Amino acid sequence: MNADDIRDLARACGFELAGVAEALPAPDRGRYREWVDNGWAGAMRYLTDRRADVRDDPRNLLPAARSVICVGKLYQTPWPHTTRFSDENRGWISRYAWGEDYHDVMRRGLERLVELMRERAGDFESKVCVDTAPLLERSYARLAGLGWIGPAILV
Repeated sequence: MNADDIRDLARACGFELAGVAEALPAPDRGRYREWVDNGWAGAMRYLTDRRADVRDDPRNLLPAARSVICVGKLYQTPWPHTTRFSDENRGWISRYAWGEDYHDVMRRGLERLVELMRERAGDFESKVCVDTAPLLERSYARLAGLGWIGPAILV
């Protein structure tokens, strides 16, 4: 099964974006280490405890891993956008939080994707991760071609 097949199956599972990266240590893992060492994780201890070392290599989570399949789901809904309102006293809730918990939505879709892949390719080991596992998800999404992480200029 190739990356195009996986992207097609992911779309069938409700993901608008999908890509595949090698299950190797992310080249930019040093930036995460520096971020932690600088104390920028604040009180988010789950980013700095024993799990910090596990984040260096996806094979720490699944030793047999050869690939990291990353997916994305758009939050576009028929609900109004913030641009339709100009009331300064009105708060706004992020679109991803308007509906069902995204952890549940993403997990169901990923579990279905694993089922479809097994139907095509046979049995294999897998681990579904929905931003609660010690994995540098943004780095692997970038490596899978779903976006990028880079410097910015704030003006």
